[in-house]
Amino acid sequence: MKKVHLWLGLLGILVFLATGGYMHIYHGHLREMPDRPRLLYRSAHIYTLLVSVINLSLGVYFRPSTTKLARYCQYLVSTLLMIIPILLVCGFFLEPPTGNLARPFVRTGIYGVFGVGILLVLQSVFERKK
Repeated sequence: MKKVHLWLGLLGILVFLATGGYMHIYHGHLREMPDRPRLLYRSAHIYTLLVSVINLSLGVYFRPSTTKLARYCQYLVSTLLMIIPILLVCGFFLEPPTGNLARPFVRTGIYGVFGVGILLVLQSVFERKK
């Protein structure tokens, strides 16, 4: 899993750079864009960086857990961190043109990041109970 997170993090950084280039080239760096879609593009762009850094961090510091419950938490964290970047990239391309602030893709991805944080705390608790 260590290598998976490291590669996902590196790929995510490339996607972050690519979405920045997309905004610059195709949308004039968002200069003349109305505030609502501009905010939606920029926030999804930054969230992509967020989840990429989380993946990179786990890629550097990951170590397999020794207890069953802690390993289960790690499995859930890894699964979420494989799904979240896809949600955020979909949100980047699909949600800003609509101007809808509901943002189902990005909202689900950010809730997923919150879930990752909770699961990492639980993993730590389960490791200490060993």
